[in-house]
Amino acid sequence: MKINKIKAILLHKYSYIFYSFTLSFLIMIIIFLYNKLNGNDYLVMRSDFTDIYSFIKNTVFNLHDHKSILFDFSIGMGTNNSLSLAVDIFSPFNILYFIFYKANLDLVTLFVISLKVATMSATFNYFSQKVLKNCSFSGVIISVLYSLNAYVIIYGTIQISWLDSLVILPILMVGLHECIENNRRVTLILSYFYLFVTQFYMGYIVGLFSFIVFILYTIFIYRFKTDKKVKEYFSIFFNWALGVVISIMLSAFVWVPTLFFLAANRVPDSTEMIPFVTSLLQIFNSLFWGLNYGIGGHYAYIYCGIFVLVLSVLYFVDGRNTVKHKLFFSCLLVILFLSMNSYRINMIWHGFDQPDDFWYRYSFLVCFVLCTISSRYLVDINIEKP
Repeated sequence: MKINKIKAILLHKYSYIFYSFTLSFLIMIIIFLYNKLNGNDYLVMRSDFTDIYSFIKNTVFNLHDHKSILFDFSIGMGTNNSLSLAVDIFSPFNILYFIFYKANLDLVTLFVISLKVATMSATFNYFSQKVLKNCSFSGVIISVLYSLNAYVIIYGTIQISWLDSLVILPILMVGLHECIENNRRVTLILSYFYLFVTQFYMGYIVGLFSFIVFILYTIFIYRFKTDKKVKEYFSIFFNWALGVVISIMLSAFVWVPTLFFLAANRVPDSTEMIPFVTSLLQIFNSLFWGLNYGIGGHYAYIYCGIFVLVLSVLYFVDGRNTVKHKLFFSCLLVILFLSMNSYRINMIWHGFDQPDDFWYRYSFLVCFVLCTISSRYLVDINIEKP
């Protein structure tokens, strides 16, 4: 009896969430240790990262010394107060900087990154169970691959505030599913609120993606379940829109001052327009295997493992899978890849502004879609029953 109880605990769906978290955390720590011990001198604090977290460190010391942090220009706040707070303080992961404010900043940052990556894996596994109905260990594997995709390892470890968007994206998709299928908006509202408060820039990108998912899901999947009337579609759209509006209103104390600050300090972009690479071979190479930011800094990473790529291809060629879901995922991928080959569409994702250096900051969405397809396929072919 005890063995059966232990087995039931080990194979429980919530245990799989724990496995996802633990595996990703340990692997991320190993990646840091390997790069350091291998003589590559992998610096945790690099790029514009140092400026961001020197602000956090100064803020922490002011809090511990019982000094006011509001409108204190000496620590980079004042007119951009909400902007600095939103990006650097409101993320719950950054509580480690306050707890261990006297510890080595590199070491604390290493654990913050590892915790974000681990949580990313856990939230994807939750999404996989809740929406895709993959309650098996195969879902753990896909969750780990999602959290350790090349976007995270190469670029996310520099702009770690952006990692919050990858953490909350699966939860947002759960909320979107609940909103459409069950007319519930709590998860959706909280997810949008978290995005808008902790990272307004990525909040915009993920919010745009969620709108595309909402439209495509309604067209290709939801409408085929029952014979819906026009007013019912209007009701679904109203519920989603209401959730978005509530989230925007709740987070207005951050994004309104931020918007005015950005507008007042906007300067013409002097960066030279970067031309698109025309060779399909170069595009493929830089998206999946390229070093740094891809060939010439033009392309982002979307690689998340051979296993995921193979399963994604098999999903579309397997005749046992439903056409409506194939159309849904196909349209998502087509939109994302067209965005990477069209200047006008690419600018929409970046708030109609030309980004510097890293042109496809939304490329992690491709990893999310591919991992979603893979997790669903493992359920569809009944490799392991959920």
